[in-house]
Amino acid sequence: MGVKERFQKSVEPNQQQINKFVESTRKPGGLKDVIAFLDKFGNQYANARYNGNGGSALGLALHAQQSDISKELIKRGADYNQRLNGLSDDTLLMQMTESNAPEMVKLLVDAGADQTLVNSQGRTAKAIALRRHYLDVVKVLDPAFDTSKAPDRDAVDAYVTKAGKGDLEGVRQFLGQYGAGYTDALNSASVTALRAAIVSQQKNVIRELHSAGANMNVKDPAFNFSMAYWALHTKNPDIIKQVIQLGTDFDDTAMESAKILKCDQFVQKELDKRDYRRAREDDPSLPYPEPTEKDIQSFFGAAAAGDKTAVMDYLNEFGPTLVNIKNDFGYSPAQYVIKSGQVEMLTLLESKGAVIGTGELEAAVAADNKNLVTDLRARGIPLTENALKSAVLDHNDAGMVNLFLDSGIGVDTPILGKATMLHLAAFTGKEEIVKALIDRNAKTDIRTDGGDTADQLAIHAGHEKIAQMIKAAPVDSISRPKPANPAPKPP
Repeated sequence: MGVKERFQKSVEPNQQQINKFVESTRKPGGLKDVIAFLDKFGNQYANARYNGNGGSALGLALHAQQSDISKELIKRGADYNQRLNGLSDDTLLMQMTESNAPEMVKLLVDAGADQTLVNSQGRTAKAIALRRHYLDVVKVLDPAFDTSKAPDRDAVDAYVTKAGKGDLEGVRQFLGQYGAGYTDALNSASVTALRAAIVSQQKNVIRELHSAGANMNVKDPAFNFSMAYWALHTKNPDIIKQVIQLGTDFDDTAMESAKILKCDQFVQKELDKRDYRRAREDDPSLPYPEPTEKDIQSFFGAAAAGDKTAVMDYLNEFGPTLVNIKNDFGYSPAQYVIKSGQVEMLTLLESKGAVIGTGELEAAVAADNKNLVTDLRARGIPLTENALKSAVLDHNDAGMVNLFLDSGIGVDTPILGKATMLHLAAFTGKEEIVKALIDRNAKTDIRTDGGDTADQLAIHAGHEKIAQMIKAAPVDSISRPKPANPAPKPP
């Protein structure tokens, strides 16, 4: 080794010289200075950073789209898979993708940059390009990719708008057409569908996007705000609770925001519940937490709305006993489901251990669900006085009454003391039911505990037409026997 080479090896640049070198990598015509510096101090400085931990020489050159300088640095040993320090852990390839710089992306790809690396949000460079709709970059990263099958900018904008408006079917159609790879696509304002749904408090869309793989911890590209931030600023406890349940992280910054918004105790409580639920997954012997009255009300509401996902969330959180819990009015979740017409939800509740009995049959009668009543009766669930009363009092047609009569229930069965269905129908003005009962030979002279016949009750209630119908009923409707032969008419 000559004197010149030994002298160069013994010289170390100071930080000011390193900073000057790093800055030179982004300047037009800086290639000469870059070569001179590395020849003097050695190729190990190809990875130098400004002030030791700032922007790197290669990073600055790429961002400035200085191709020649970038190639020289890579040739000298610069790490083309290095990551950005600070807020992001994106590789240089990801950074160039975010900058929509296809030429620089190609330079890195040609150099051998690893496209399989992911950032803290689980995205590769290609996923970033798809999300931002940078199709020129996608073609560089994956030449075989068919860009004609990718959504155009208008389609992405419409998708995000639909998410914000709660258009669940529109969201599903978009993802069904283009695939889950576009779940976190950014619209022209750099807004994701998830952020739009959270801000506009669209719980069903948030859940749908989560199921489709939306990143619950993605940050806003423009302001670096997290999904936790957007949820907190809705000031809606249900939305905050939902994003926590779906896995959104609340870091120190988010908790500081929660404190400012005076909901930090609520957030911490929900985070503790989530942690406990995760602990139960690891150790099923841990007891389920006790649901509050509000939890029970919310569970009933979800069941009545047919929200299967929410119902399962509650059952997973509070355990299977919740499926048979009674609310303050003494109703079961199954009764609420029946009354709201959510028969599919009833099937889910039964599969989770819901006990179906007379209360559920009464609910089915009140809901006028004849198919369900028939099914429950076939299971051997007996009719109650309440069910028979409901058949008369809760409906304006004779369908449910006829169903019971066809199943063998006596037309004169007492259901309120001595009062029969005819008494109730007459008093409440149910003309069709009165007619159906008379057609079934209901006895018209049976008296209630108060001594009234059905026609008398109709008159008391102001239903003159019904009273006349009852009085005109065939003699078979009277409880006394019909004479064997008519009395002879006087001559």
